[in-house]
Amino acid sequence: MHNPKITEFFQLLMLILFILGILLFFFDLFTMPWNNSYLLFLLLSLFALFAMIWEHRPLKRDTKGLVGIISHKIKEVLPSSVNSSFNSPDEIYFATHVDRNNNELSYEDRLPILDKDDIEKERNSRIVSYYEGLKQKINDFIEKKIVSKELFYIEDNHICDYLLQEPYSLSSIMKHINAVSESMESDNSINFIGDKIGVSGYDLNKGILSLKIYLTDHFTFKVFKDIFLDKQYKENFQIIIRRLNYASEIEKELLVESLKFLFSSVGIDIVVYGKQANGENGVLLALRNGRIERCRESKIHVPVNESFSKTDQQEKSDKYDLKKCVSRGIEEELGVSQDLVESRCGFVFQDFSVVCDEGEIGLACYVDFSSCMPLEQARMYPGQDKYMEIKELMVAKMPKFHIDADVYRKWFFRNTKNDAFCENWESFTPLLYQRFVLRNRRLSKGFILVINYIVSVAFFLYFALVSKKSPLEQPDFIVGGGVTLFVNMILSIIIKVIHKIKTRNLKTTRKYRAYRLFKPLVPQWGGDATVIQSTSANIDKGLFEGMYFGCIPDSDKTTLTKPLNELELINAPYCKTRREGAKNHTEEPISFYQMRVSDSSSLEKKLYFREIPVFYSSSDDKLSVYLSVELTDKNKRYLFTKKLVSPVLRFESSFTEKKVTSLSKCFSISKTGLLKYKFASLSNQLNVEEGSAPSYRPLDLFHYQNNYYWIVRANRFDVDNVNIVNVHKETNIYSEFIEPLNQSSVILLTGQSTDVINALVRFISHRENRNKISALDIYSLQLALIREEKQEESLVLVQTEPIHR
Repeated sequence: MHNPKITEFFQLLMLILFILGILLFFFDLFTMPWNNSYLLFLLLSLFALFAMIWEHRPLKRDTKGLVGIISHKIKEVLPSSVNSSFNSPDEIYFATHVDRNNNELSYEDRLPILDKDDIEKERNSRIVSYYEGLKQKINDFIEKKIVSKELFYIEDNHICDYLLQEPYSLSSIMKHINAVSESMESDNSINFIGDKIGVSGYDLNKGILSLKIYLTDHFTFKVFKDIFLDKQYKENFQIIIRRLNYASEIEKELLVESLKFLFSSVGIDIVVYGKQANGENGVLLALRNGRIERCRESKIHVPVNESFSKTDQQEKSDKYDLKKCVSRGIEEELGVSQDLVESRCGFVFQDFSVVCDEGEIGLACYVDFSSCMPLEQARMYPGQDKYMEIKELMVAKMPKFHIDADVYRKWFFRNTKNDAFCENWESFTPLLYQRFVLRNRRLSKGFILVINYIVSVAFFLYFALVSKKSPLEQPDFIVGGGVTLFVNMILSIIIKVIHKIKTRNLKTTRKYRAYRLFKPLVPQWGGDATVIQSTSANIDKGLFEGMYFGCIPDSDKTTLTKPLNELELINAPYCKTRREGAKNHTEEPISFYQMRVSDSSSLEKKLYFREIPVFYSSSDDKLSVYLSVELTDKNKRYLFTKKLVSPVLRFESSFTEKKVTSLSKCFSISKTGLLKYKFASLSNQLNVEEGSAPSYRPLDLFHYQNNYYWIVRANRFDVDNVNIVNVHKETNIYSEFIEPLNQSSVILLTGQSTDVINALVRFISHRENRNKISALDIYSLQLALIREEKQEESLVLVQTEPIHR
């Protein structure tokens, strides 16, 4: 990760070197005979200064008005506080937010506020009063000639008057509230995303950023966004945003304050980078799923794009933390736990700016996985939003810096040959990667080599020139040349030492093992077994609380009771993630299954539950993995999952109108159709046998061979009728345990985690064994092992031995 202190020291050294070169050159010119070694020293100094200036030049560049820059350099972002009391001026909502008793409503229970009087009241108390105060503040600065008057006028109107009279007039707000309300059925994001945090201003002192924030919700954000996208207002909004690029610091603060309600959401674009499995530097890129994009088209973007929300409130505090937002976003979209990110990954914020074409304020964040895991492993983690929001997650080597940011669109395809890079890019994403590459190329190996070559050339020139001098001239030349070469040598040594320190620190903090070939045993994106939903790692509640099953009985009065294996799915499961405002703002996966009684001749989809018995003990580094061996006369079959007895579903009740409305909004299903269904749900415990109710937690929902499988984890493991076998370093699972078997058996492989992993890799990778294990079982095992990450070393299945460094 780029170290600002090392960079600042290096730049200061270059500047001192340049000044010293100038002084020595003129001293030599006027007091001593001409000395070519001083000229060489001056050229070296000029080269160093040019490199320093060139390094910074692209940072000051505004690319075609895509971004309004507030600040390039952010050293730290402080947590922010807000007054969240009822009817606080730090809140604005165009949807119902509390009930009659002032209790916060769950987001699915909120409704748009459509009454004109209520909207006018909210506008007067929140928007009109705000701009009246801001106008006076701006005018005071104009009168004192602290700010430029031209920056705060639009079409001869004061910026505050224009915003109140045009985009934020009562008629405009009502028009767009109605428009967004009508689009709720088609806009999936409105249906399940809850509270957000907006920006009303900021303080930035010596690179330390503190945001002034207010609370709102996703519906209100969509209303202000819809106003921004209105053709009659968008151009003027963009004019204000572009003014940030040439405004003074105080003018930037006032311009941001003037756009408070446009900035009702703070976005963080998170670039994840680090080491590839082969030890080379690399980055992650994502092809985002078009169904979550406003344009409904997939686009290449950063792997994690997160909004600042009430979920990011610090525990036992009233402050909201952008750092928590970053770690939460990585956990939800990549599946890597927050604890692991916060303890092992370094990250920095940069580029506090406004995206001009979207009208959204935010920051870029660079997260370094070098001391955490190889990027290929980060690509494999299951995340609850990952498979719903990302079509493909790509690993690419670190690109070279290019002046033209658009070059990266072709560069990644040319160097990966991955067709996914033929898709469109999010408009400003190439600029994000350009700046990321620039900041991480400072003090690069190439630059160090150039300095070393110059020093070497200086040695050869020095000795060549000395040999041509007369005996009388040689003493003075030797002294001057010796001083120059000594300084050059010291400079070269300093650069080498700094580079070595950075490299050694990186190697000593990187705890994972580097592999020459990092190859998952089954593909993660587009294989025979694919994940369509995952649960969050921190869910601590009953099993499948968010699962709903619906079936239409033969008669409205009929109660249908059937085991799940006698039912079939009419459609693919509906899966989403929603945020419950009344439940501590946590995000929960939910799914809905439309079912009917199976017909013996039917080829419809079915839903099954399978357990993955994998257990890891951190106290003694012991790993246990279940393996079922089924032997028949004709073939063998190996299973890492085990079938659960299907629960009995009793379809006897109809959902309330409120619940039907909620499901209809969430999954875009007809209310009329939902009212015909009788509903059943699983209890907090899955009844496997009569009188037995072990507790499970869901992991992943797979689509495999036209059917759907929930892989679950039991809280305890029954070792009855199980052969426990100890696995050692050189264990061959087949020859030592399976080949001697003469009947079907269940084996529990147990031992040191590394030994068990290596034995499993050898067993699964064997061409004869691979065809006897389903992709579903291998994928489930792979994800289970990743979830048992020990942090000190990788537990990911690979096919080659590690490189010992």
